[in-house]
Amino acid sequence: MQPPRLSEIAESAEASAIRSAQEAFRWRSDNRDVNPLNLAIGNVSLPAHQGMLNRARDVDADHHPLGPLKKGSVPYTATVGTDAARAAILNVIGAPGFDTEGLYSHITAGGTGAMELMIRACCEKGRPLMLIEPYYTNYKELADKVGVPTTSVSRTLQEDGKFSLPDLEQVRAQIRATGANALVVIPYDNPSGQFLPQNFLNELARICIEANVWMIGDEAYRGLVYTGEPPSSIWGITEKEVPGIKGRRVGIESASKVFNACGVRMGALVTDNQKLHQQAVKLATPELCASVLGQHMIEALNEESQESIVKWIEKLRTYYKNLIAKTAQAFRDEIPGLVVSSPDASIYFVIDFRKILPDFDAKAFVNFCAAKGKVDSVPVNGKPGTLFLAPMGGFYSNPESGRTQMRVAAVSSEDQMLLAPKLCAELLKQYERSRGQK
Repeated sequence: MQPPRLSEIAESAEASAIRSAQEAFRWRSDNRDVNPLNLAIGNVSLPAHQGMLNRARDVDADHHPLGPLKKGSVPYTATVGTDAARAAILNVIGAPGFDTEGLYSHITAGGTGAMELMIRACCEKGRPLMLIEPYYTNYKELADKVGVPTTSVSRTLQEDGKFSLPDLEQVRAQIRATGANALVVIPYDNPSGQFLPQNFLNELARICIEANVWMIGDEAYRGLVYTGEPPSSIWGITEKEVPGIKGRRVGIESASKVFNACGVRMGALVTDNQKLHQQAVKLATPELCASVLGQHMIEALNEESQESIVKWIEKLRTYYKNLIAKTAQAFRDEIPGLVVSSPDASIYFVIDFRKILPDFDAKAFVNFCAAKGKVDSVPVNGKPGTLFLAPMGGFYSNPESGRTQMRVAAVSSEDQMLLAPKLCAELLKQYERSRGQK
């Protein structure tokens, strides 16, 4: 007897661009004999913030609010989250000097939970979500999941490694043409590594006011800018400089990246619009609440001074600036002709093979590395290595635009990050031989 049929959604499902290599490798017959260097996903490996770790270690201590855990009870919190966790998010936003007065915070299951909730609250059929290409692929995935269309404007990776800024007139025209109801900006950009300075965010804000659309700021990497410029934020857009901005901003927050706590899955939806906040919380009530243990951990950030938070981020900024610059240059040295994007912000950069192999298919290469790639001469943790990167086709509305590109996430130690260019070069030779190329 045949088993029941899967739904059409399940039958047609594919792993996201950032997880595709990992899923392919999982089914590889010799996967215990090969160690992958996984730079496809921004799974930060640095130690989490010490205050958060301390709270995890003494979660049953009498002086902590999770005292019931001593009796074996872990009750739900309110859907909106605990007061201390919500205050912690605002404390982090305010640390660089951004005004948090009048902001409403709602704790979610990671930044991803905030993203999906924002899409449901701000957009619908006939009122798309607008993205800037290349965009963080999960926005498109989540919009598809809830039946919301997306539209986009483009950026171009230039020969010198700089991404062009999105054209403001194109943004304005695309909103008008599609009826988009929200514009997503990622000031410390994922996937490009581009930095969007405050004056550019202000220009985008003026367009949002003119078109009467929501301005969404994904600030998971806030403060990680390597150009020497001050940090930017949608919360740095003042009513004085951009009259009318209040009441139309929505922030996506996360403890995953800047506080090195990806697996804790703590995020927040922040807004200066009370009605959106109230209705978004109602939309989230079927999910009951975000992790109580996760909330307990991030509450530690409410006990930190804003000065200590700034110092923490400054330390991270110095670390990543050095790591990403070294790795990007190593790719240029190892693979001559490779276009490497300028790593100006966040923890990512893009590599493009268009000048070396015009017919290069990054998705096929990534699948090859996961399913068959094995480099004896470049071991990873004592075993032959392979490399996971994210094919950039999934970061564009037209996959052809990213066919020759891959995203690199700076999430491993310096020693291991510097293995990536060597692995990539050797795997490229194997891949070309498998295609019958010399």
